[in-house]
Amino acid sequence: MVNTDVCTEFKPLEAKVPLLFSGTVGFPPHMEGRYKHAIPKTDTLGYSRRINPICNRPSAQIGRQALFDEENPPASRPLDNIQKQVMPRRKRKLRQQHPQANAKPPLPQCEGSKLHAFVDDKAILEFVRLLSDPGEDGAAHVFEVLIGGKPYALKVFKYYDEEEDHLALDEFERTTLSQPVCGGYTPLHHIDHYFDPFFNECRAYGKLIEKDLNGNVAVYCHGYLMLPAQYEEDLEEQFEGLGWNRPFEEYDKPPAERQHLRAIVKELVLEDTDWKHRVAVKMLRHLKMIRKLGIYVMDIKPENYKGGLLVDFSVALTDSHFIFDIKPAFQIQGYKNEDLRAFDAMMRDQQVKTTVRAFRNIQTTRKLRSYKG
Repeated sequence: MVNTDVCTEFKPLEAKVPLLFSGTVGFPPHMEGRYKHAIPKTDTLGYSRRINPICNRPSAQIGRQALFDEENPPASRPLDNIQKQVMPRRKRKLRQQHPQANAKPPLPQCEGSKLHAFVDDKAILEFVRLLSDPGEDGAAHVFEVLIGGKPYALKVFKYYDEEEDHLALDEFERTTLSQPVCGGYTPLHHIDHYFDPFFNECRAYGKLIEKDLNGNVAVYCHGYLMLPAQYEEDLEEQFEGLGWNRPFEEYDKPPAERQHLRAIVKELVLEDTDWKHRVAVKMLRHLKMIRKLGIYVMDIKPENYKGGLLVDFSVALTDSHFIFDIKPAFQIQGYKNEDLRAFDAMMRDQQVKTTVRAFRNIQTTRKLRSYKG
């Protein structure tokens, strides 16, 4: 039943229906002459299309009842009656997106693929337990966390010292990387963009997201997250034996002035890999897909797999990487074949009964082909 106190009558589509200005209130009849071009049009399906005179676009609200009629203009209608005739809006549950997170730039800020920031970075973060071994000499600590009440795997990276990578370069490589590229960008002065484990994962996952393979060949990545330095002290109180490799001079500063802890939010996968032939076939197929994208993991081992999916790209080389431009061809090929050799070694160590082989020795293949029995 229609409430006659709210709307007077339903007018046919052929009649003039007052325009909904900005999607909220209607034009009274005495103003229709000013906007003759905005009179609603009827399409082939019989729906009334209202045109907004400001942007000359169809209004999003289709078929909304007019608030004014010709017999009762708004000047003679009490204000309280007008407010009563405003129909309530439909309540919608929208996911809150924080402008602070959207304003953060994708990382790293250099040529190549980049990873976006985690959207819900202002939600409540709760550390549940430590998943990685604190005694391992790795590049990060992995935690099971709750962000906004949802479970995730949070990989918090240790402090990166680029001095070691600078010392590993020879004179030719240092001279080559000192040449400005891309509008004055000098790779030597931003070497952390290419060797920092945090940026390595950002580049690899950025490439997977570009090719719509996020969550298919590796565990799903939700983006990066920056944690205030205060979290370092809180985590040391909650978990023992954590090290962050932060320089000593950083501890002379108050926590608010120290460098943030950098982290990557991933899907929480606790299932161990089922080391069987069918899983090995799938894992090798995923590895080849990753390599075709120009991502070379460089650290294939059982600990870096969960549920048959890769979870670690902290030492990965992703195109475009300057190392492919400064190293000899045979050395670059060795980098690219490292994943295949490591995959076969992993299958042997796990005693997987399979004939799947990632790396085929060319000399052995030639001997088998020339052997006539």
